[in-house]
Order: sequence, then C-alpha cells, then structure tokens
Amino acid sequence: MPKTRFVVLDSSINRYGYRVKAENMTTENFLKNPVMFYRHDRYQGVIGKWEDLKFENGQWTALAVFDENDEMGAKIARQVTEGFLNATSVGIDVDYDSIEYEANPLIPGQTIPVATKFDLLEISIADIPALANATRLACMKRNVTLSQSDNGMTAEILQSILSTHVNPTEIPMKTVIRQLGLADNATEAEALQKVTELMSQNTGLNGKLTSANTTIKTLEDKVAELSQSSAKANAKVLVDAALTANKITKAEEAHYLSLAELNYDVVKALFDGKTAYQSINSQLNAGSQTNNMLEDRKAWTLTDWQKKDSEGLGNLRANNPEAYQALIKSVKVK
Repeated sequence: MPKTRFVVLDSSINRYGYRVKAENMTTENFLKNPVMFYRHDRYQGVIGKWEDLKFENGQWTALAVFDENDEMGAKIARQVTEGFLNATSVGIDVDYDSIEYEANPLIPGQTIPVATKFDLLEISIADIPALANATRLACMKRNVTLSQSDNGMTAEILQSILSTHVNPTEIPMKTVIRQLGLADNATEAEALQKVTELMSQNTGLNGKLTSANTTIKTLEDKVAELSQSSAKANAKVLVDAALTANKITKAEEAHYLSLAELNYDVVKALFDGKTAYQSINSQLNAGSQTNNMLEDRKAWTLTDWQKKDSEGLGNLRANNPEAYQALIKSVKVK
C-alpha cells in the first residue's frame, strides 16, 4: 500500500488541558528504532515503522509504513487505507526539570503547565486522539496514555500527577519509599502510614529530649551551686588557718577570702611562703630575751649551742642573725 503521512504532534492544547513545545522534542533515540504500535499497546507487538519524520510549520509529520506480513499490521493498514483510522498518538518521556511554571504561563483552555523538554519514544496509530493527533505522556517512568478508551485516565488524574512535581528538585517517590525502609512495590498508602508512624515517634522523642535537656540544666545548676559552695568552704578553712598562724591580719581576712574563692591554689601558695606575723612588742621582747641569753652564754661555742640548746640556736638564727653570724665566724677563725 502507499505510504501515508500523518501529523503526529503540534503545540496546541489537547482535550485534557495540556500542551507541549513541539519544536523542542528530541528524536535522536526514536530514529534509531522508529516503531509503530496500535494505541501504544506493546503487548500486541510492532505493527510497522515510521519514515521521514520532520518538523515543518509548527508540526511534526511522518510517513507510516505498515508490516502487512503481521496480522495486526495488515488489519490496521487496511483500516487506514479505507479511512477507518486517521489519527496518531505519540509516546513521550518528559524531563520534569523542564516544566517552566513561570516562563510559560497557562493560556485559555490550558489547565496543566507546558512541558518544554521531552524525548520521543514511539508513535502509534490511534482510534480517538486527544489532540488532532493525540499524545501520550510518560510520567515518573510510568506511561500514561491519554485517549478516551484508556479506562479512566482523565485530566484530573494527570493534573494530580504533575502537581507532585511543582518543585523540580523533589525526590522521586521510589527513593522516598526506600528511605522509609519499605519495599520498592510499597503503595502510597503504606508510605503515608510509615511517615505518620515516624512523625509520631519523632514527636515522642522530641518530648523526651526536651525533658532530658531540662533535667541536664537542673543538674548543671546544682553542680555549679555545689561547686561554688565548696569553693567558699575551702577558702574559709584556708584563710582561717592563715589568720590563726598570724600570717595575715584580721583586716586582710575578707580580701584573702575573695581571692581564695577565685583561685584557691594561688592563695595557698602565697600563705605557704609567708612567715608568721610578729608584733613590734613581740619582736622587742624576743630581742631582749635573746640579748640576755647571749650575755649568759657568751662563752659558748657553736658546739656548745648544738649540744646544750639546739632550739635556742634556731631562735638565735631567727631573732639575732648578727650574733648567729658572729658565732659561725668564730668557728672558722679557730
């Protein structure tokens, strides 16, 4: 039979309220295998092929070549020749990143955004087209055929499918299902149930976390309070001991208490290096006693001091260093 040229696609709105930018259709892969089906039914097999696909005056057209050695191919070829079938329908795979919601606003009669980038998969002979040449849309790797005989596929269903891709960066449903720990064949209802369970668990965990954080804050405050109380108690013991040992005066007590609360170790080291405070009267009395003792023991040698009064020798060294040095020198002279 002679080859028949069909219009296969243009950019007009189809009966389901959407359209494509026909001039943007990619055909490279299709031309490697330009198969023809009847109503997109692959299970009935290939009934022919397409030749001389071209874009002119806003339309894609192609020549139909039927496989008349195939029973279905011969039947469809006859119906085309006799005028019983006059329409086509294309199967396309849409790149959802190309759906330009703002750059391509809806026009009167259009209810679904424009697909601006798509790949031609196959061309079928159709009985009732959605367009003057009906189109088929591959959505989320799920082929959706748009024609009145497709058992319930409507514009409303297609709109709901496309509306899930308003944000081009959204994750495919299969990836979401896998992240939820479900099998690839899990239904949307099962996925929703899993999400609900996880949200409930998350709410419970958030409550526990809030309670735990409150407890931790209370414990931290308590530890800080105990630490501060302990620091004050240790400082009080340290300063009281220094006061008793006459290393500081009563007037200095408050000052050293504040310092010890801030840095106990530094103040302790300071006190350890201090000698006991002696009043002027104490020092004069000690000096007088030392002088009297020296007068009584002026004949004592260093050895005498060591044997008879080693403690007195220590006092001599502390209270009368001049006499002590003279005693040492007398030994060296001898």
